[in-house]
Amino acid sequence: MDYSWLHTKQLLICATAVLLAGCTTAPAPTPTPTPRDDSAIRQALVTGVHADTYSLETGPNTYCAVCKSPANWDPQAVIDDPPNCVSCKFASDANMRVAVGNPVVPENQWEGIRCYNCHPVGEDNVAEEALAWWDAETDTHVFQENSTMLCEQCHRDSPAGTTRQRELADSTAHASATCTTCHDPHDGTADCSDCHHAEDTETDFVNACWAQYLAPDAPAHHTDLLCQTCHDAGGLELRPVQDPGEPYPGQWATWRNTLIAGSIPSNHVWVSHNLSAEVDCSRCHYDGNPWELAADVGTASE
Repeated sequence: MDYSWLHTKQLLICATAVLLAGCTTAPAPTPTPTPRDDSAIRQALVTGVHADTYSLETGPNTYCAVCKSPANWDPQAVIDDPPNCVSCKFASDANMRVAVGNPVVPENQWEGIRCYNCHPVGEDNVAEEALAWWDAETDTHVFQENSTMLCEQCHRDSPAGTTRQRELADSTAHASATCTTCHDPHDGTADCSDCHHAEDTETDFVNACWAQYLAPDAPAHHTDLLCQTCHDAGGLELRPVQDPGEPYPGQWATWRNTLIAGSIPSNHVWVSHNLSAEVDCSRCHYDGNPWELAADVGTASE
């Protein structure tokens, strides 16, 4: 029997397959994602408030390192009896005072604050956007619900949290804010005018400030005030900063009076986080005030 026709059919099938294969469009290659540029973030981190946490006058040691440099923290470090670097600051001492239970970490071994302290970081040294505190004791990241919870891993007044966060909760202006609502998460800066400025006429805060209290000539008389000085709703003390070592020298600021160890009076600049759009000029402008400010102050609405 002649099977040549079968062979010819097979050749045709093969030829067709080859032809179709040659005409089929090859799948497009998967584009390589452009690497994320974190240079500005890293620059902010190394120049901001977390850039240099090694401070000899406060006694760098393996106890305080839990926040100042978690990679250097020793969970076994303890606080000795006073005087030590935790109970007092001795900036004027010729030699640094350090508790025996807190051995000094040399500056060349000090790690400081790094990306991985607040974010998981992959093998490619790229930080994830997720917020997670690096637990130095367990060498694991603990994910945080928001920036306030993350910041409070270090910035706290008690195990319950921070006074400033409690102030925010009481604020009529920023009750729903988190730390990074106002503060840059990497260099720590905050500027009220980022949101509240003269061109923003839609908010009660701006209308109350620029349209009423700062018009028409008040700005020239209040260039040396922090915004919080007028807008504090927490009843803090208001006065100019003339004390050595305090932040915002020459500015009017809010001051907090506390007792150290329940008995030692302490008075320091404390930037209020309990704020209100409305202000009370009479807190500074009152009869007999020590700064000889006019007591009768008009506003644009009068």
